[in-house]
Amino acid sequence: MNGKVTITKEKYQELVEKAGRFEVIQKLAADGRDFFQEPSAKNITAIIKEMGKTDLYSKSFLKSLGLGLRKSTYFSK
Repeated sequence: MNGKVTITKEKYQELVEKAGRFEVIQKLAADGRDFFQEPSAKNITAIIKEMGKTDLYSKSFLKSLGLGLRKSTYFSK
């Protein structure tokens, strides 16, 4: 056995994306931040803008987050 594994390009891309997300979580945890805390403001636009400034998140993630926050009961109270 030569120690090689063959996977599809799609599966490879999926694994690379998951690894990237895991790295972001590791960085946040290493900083000692509580990234599950409630945001101090209920302004979705401001939150997305501040998160974008960190360069930790892709534009597609921030867009998806904004859509999710708009559906959140926390922000609709």
